Amino acid sequence: MNPNTLTEYASLFKEHDYLEGYVLSIAQKTKNEIIDLFIETLSDWYDWLHEIVDWNKWMQALSFEGKFQLSIDNTKPIEEIERITGGAKYLPEPSIWHIKLIPHVSYRPWILELRTSDTKLIFYPLKDQALLEPGVPPQDLIRGHKALGDELRLKLLYQIIRGPQSLQDLSVKFNVSKTTLHHQLSLLKAAKFISVDKGTYSVNTVQIQSFTSRLTQYLGDKL
Repeated sequence: MNPNTLTEYASLFKEHDYLEGYVLSIAQKTKNEIIDLFIETLSDWYDWLHEIVDWNKWMQALSFEGKFQLSIDNTKPIEEIERITGGAKYLPEPSIWHIKLIPHVSYRPWILELRTSDTKLIFYPLKDQALLEPGVPPQDLIRGHKALGDELRLKLLYQIIRGPQSLQDLSVKFNVSKTTLHHQLSLLKAAKFISVDKGTYSVNTVQIQSFTSRLTQYLGDKL
């Protein structure tokens, strides 16, 4: 990097307590010195994290996630991105040749996206199941079964799977008050089986299709 560029950059922090001096100190170093400093900083950070008690927990969670995603259908990239990330809806972009899905813990439950010149990075939250002790059911599994454990909600889901429905459409078909329907639909929405946009309810096929596999994984490989 051109030292003059860094000097100009440092001038932007004249009012800051230390950033101007910090950038100027970097400007005095050679390219190789900066690379060595970067490697040293990351190595120290890694060693520090490795000493934290929760380190093994995070590594086990990442290992769990890796095993969970061993089987990926490459013929359905958009659907698989949504399934793995838990909701990221990706549309193909010009000049993007690679997509990297990166699990994270720090910003759960949010999905973060970033792109470089030719790569799309999607940081998605680790599943609850990866962070729980064996035998403890994840909340999405509990919410899902609660949502499906009612005759009316199953009938509503049956109708919505066959095409988007408004609250008015459903109230006519079921002869049930809109208040009651709204409550039942909110439970299906909380389980991510359906979504709503401008008053119209649509099915989340990816969530429904992956629900059974998540149950099987929770129960273990004894089935």
